[in-house]
Amino acid sequence: MTGYPAGWSVAAARAAITAGAPVLLPLLNDFDPAIRIDAAYALATAADPDHTIRTDLTTRLATEQDAIVLPPCSSPPRRAPGPRTSADRLVAP
Repeated sequence: MTGYPAGWSVAAARAAITAGAPVLLPLLNDFDPAIRIDAAYALATAADPDHTIRTDLTTRLATEQDAIVLPPCSSPPRRAPGPRTSADRLVAP
């Protein structure tokens, strides 16, 4: 935390979200995808020294079926068929 008011605000927000984690964690399994998304974003900012939040987020991500909730990086990238170019070497060996 810095001595600037913006730093205090961020620290206070993170502390509040961390304190509210027990209320937010069950929302990861809500019927409404928008609620699940919002809960995941909020929980991602919480302090998690015992890895409870990380474990719950990982467990939920492994069972999530709704494409709107899944992060873009959860599936392998698709590439068009055809010969590989030198640009492909930058991202794939």
